[in-house]
Amino acid sequence: MERYKICPTCQTKNELSAYLCDNCLADISSVEEYKPKERVLKLVNSDYRLSITLKDGDILGREGVGKEELKAFKTISRQHARFFLHQGEWAVEDLDSTNGSYVQGNKFKKIRLKNGLKLSLSQSFEFEVVIED
Repeated sequence: MERYKICPTCQTKNELSAYLCDNCLADISSVEEYKPKERVLKLVNSDYRLSITLKDGDILGREGVGKEELKAFKTISRQHARFFLHQGEWAVEDLDSTNGSYVQGNKFKKIRLKNGLKLSLSQSFEFEVVIED
């Protein structure tokens, strides 16, 4: 992973060791390393008052992320679906779960997600997708 700092004056990427901005020569000696904000996705179920936060690469299921919230739902597989960023957009892939995954009632293997979509694991447990940027 590339490590750098960003000039607050002109927004140019500079090496961590730089004291002056390569572009505008502003003093950047006290500027900290740039750390991008980690993107997260939330799955919300209002009926059960559940909210599960997922990061890039997380696997949702009874033995994955959300295991405490999902352990009582036996129709959800132990490793049901993987959530990931693809070209800057959230996507989900069903991991050959026993009872499948559905968006807006349609079964899928892999699909891009949008804010507000209804995602159902095994058609028995529905979440609303909330994308936080």
